Amino acid sequence: MSRSLDPSTRLSSLLVVASDLVPDEIDFIESGAARLDLLTLFPIHPEELDYKVEHGLDALMAALGAAGVSDVIDPARPSAVTSSSAN
Repeated sequence: MSRSLDPSTRLSSLLVVASDLVPDEIDFIESGAARLDLLTLFPIHPEELDYKVEHGLDALMAALGAAGVSDVIDPARPSAVTSSSAN
């Protein structure tokens, strides 16, 4: 079993992904030849991590979107996938 990020939640892993809250036109900063992408830490449940490993990041992000999960952290949110769908 995965260890949670905090005792108040089952969220146990973090994805580093582009933020849904940052508009596409400002999702990066350029300075000369350097580019800085603005990313977010996205906490996920153990079964969501298993689903990502099995089906890929795009499939997990689609499942999260279909479940209405956003960048706003909700420690009490339910998992967007079931344990059986992760296999």
